[in-house]
Amino acid sequence: MNRQVFVFETEEAWVTGAVAQVVARLRAAIAARRRATVLLSGGSTPAPVYRALALAERVDWQCVHFFWGDERMVPPDDAESNFRMAREALLGPLGIGADDARVHRFPTEAAPRDNAAMYEQNLRLFFETARGEVPAFDVVLLGMGDDGHTASLFPGTEALAERERLAAANAVPAQDTTRLTVTFPVLNAARAVLVLARGAGKAALVAEVLDGAPGQYPIQQVQPEGGELVWILDAEAASQLARAE
Repeated sequence: MNRQVFVFETEEAWVTGAVAQVVARLRAAIAARRRATVLLSGGSTPAPVYRALALAERVDWQCVHFFWGDERMVPPDDAESNFRMAREALLGPLGIGADDARVHRFPTEAAPRDNAAMYEQNLRLFFETARGEVPAFDVVLLGMGDDGHTASLFPGTEALAERERLAAANAVPAQDTTRLTVTFPVLNAARAVLVLARGAGKAALVAEVLDGAPGQYPIQQVQPEGGELVWILDAEAASQLARAE
C-alpha cells in the first residue's frame, strides 16, 4: 500500500488540492482505458469538493461513470440521500441527469438486502466481473465519521467482516437504522482511495488513525492492495499528527 498525506493550510486550498488529486486520476484513467470510474462519498465534507469539481475543465465527463459508496434507506430525492447531495453539487452542474447511463446509484426502493444485492449485480455487470472477482475503481472518495466509520462501515457491525459480497445491507444498532454500503474488498481493490477530512473536530481521530495502533477503527481497514491511499487534510484536521508525510 502506498500511503500519502497532504495537508493544506486553508479550506480553499484543501478544496483545490482535493480537486487536483481527483482530476489527475480521472484523466489518467481515461487516457489508459477510455473511461473512468469514481465511487462517491456522502456526508457534508465532500460537498465543496464536488461543487469545485463540477467546474473542472480538463476532464472529459462523457467518459466518467459515477457510483456511490453508501446510501441511506431513503428515496433519491430525500434530504438525507447521498445521491441527492451529489446530484445537486456535482451531477446537476455538469448537466448529467439522474437517469443518465453514467449514473449508478444505490437502489433504495426495495428491502435493504434486495437493494444491496441489486447494487452488487449492477457492479458485476458494469465491470464484467465474475463471482470471486472484485471491480477496481479508478477513484474512491471517502470521508471519516467521528467514530472512525467510513462509507457505512460502522464499528461493531456485521459488514466489517464481509469478504465475499461487494455490497451489504448493514444494520447499525447505534443509530437504529440499516445502511447500504460497499464492502472492504471493493475499497481495497481501488486504484486510488482519497480520504477527505477537515476541521479541528477531526484532529484527535486523524492522529489516532494515522499515528496510532492499527485495528482500532473501521477506516483503518482501508488498505488498497495494489493502489494508493491518499489522505487530504486541512491544517486543523492535521494539527495533532506526529508528522506530515
